[in-house]
Amino acid sequence: MSLEPFGWTPALAQDFHSLSDELGFPVEPGRVVRQDRALLKVQTATSVVLAAPSGTLFAQASSAEQLPVIGDWVALTPGGAGDTRHIHRVLGRSSLLSRRDPGEPDRPQPVAANVKRVLIVV
Repeated sequence: MSLEPFGWTPALAQDFHSLSDELGFPVEPGRVVRQDRALLKVQTATSVVLAAPSGTLFAQASSAEQLPVIGDWVALTPGGAGDTRHIHRVLGRSSLLSRRDPGEPDRPQPVAANVKRVLIVV
């Protein structure tokens, strides 16, 4: 399988390779396709895997907007099909859809990233 059907582009590949060199350890690209509480389902080139933000990513994030959400392209540790992976970085976003946080109305709550079309049904 390839990541192109999920929106992977040569520009993203270039950003990912420079990020991989910066981290200094092997990572693979993936796109967040589902969020279940603290765990994320990430589509990689080979399968859908479970992943969670690394402790370093949590420590570096100054707000919830900097943590991965559905639609984000991420760099995660390689591993086996049943392993829970760690997300080390979020690649640059082209857009971010957010709403008011129900618990803290003054803060935005990210819902999805890199969205090209939105359909709202009421």
